[in-house]
Amino acid sequence: MKAKLLREQGLLTTRAVDYELDHKVPLAIGGHPRNLKNLQLQAWEGHDGARRKDQIERALQRRVCDGRMPLTKAQAAIFFDWQAAYRELQQQ
Repeated sequence: MKAKLLREQGLLTTRAVDYELDHKVPLAIGGHPRNLKNLQLQAWEGHDGARRKDQIERALQRRVCDGRMPLTKAQAAIFFDWQAAYRELQQQ
């Protein structure tokens, strides 16, 4: 799947190491593991990189598990605009 997405985006498959096959909604908060609508390529580095998104994924999972946030709200926040969710959590 990763190689297919790289080709579709005009990237060489040799660049696969620079990208994560990302689940838009992480598995830890109910994201589907193989649904194509839940998969995307995401660069590991950079302002919008996977390493940064991983931080919000863990924070949202903790909030859901602690009962501080409804699951559906966490799923929507990360699916529709994870950068805004990241900024919001940084302010708290």
